[in-house]
Amino acid sequence: MPGNCVVSRCADENTATVPIAALLAGAPFLPYLITDKVVAPPQLHHCYSEKLALMPNCYFVNDYKRCHRDVLNKAALPRRGEFGLPDDKIIFSCSNQLYKYDPDTFKTWCNILKRVPDR
Repeated sequence: MPGNCVVSRCADENTATVPIAALLAGAPFLPYLITDKVVAPPQLHHCYSEKLALMPNCYFVNDYKRCHRDVLNKAALPRRGEFGLPDDKIIFSCSNQLYKYDPDTFKTWCNILKRVPDR
């Protein structure tokens, strides 16, 4: 099953009709989680409710450089100052997928961060 299905149709599907059901992201209604020893180190296996299907190497391949070649050009990347953000502070962000970094979303995040008190 693809991605996070907790809020989509596959959460409603009857997974008992398939021999094995698993997700890369995990879900409370599925018995298996596809992972590796980096994401799920052996000392933390007890924290998972799913049975772990451990891949021998990295289980998650993400070659964003093929689809988003623009991120390779550092001169074209936005600078903090362009959005009124200081160069000497930590910037908080959740970057699940690079395609979510469209200019409008990035500007919205920066406007929110500008309102956070400087502590």
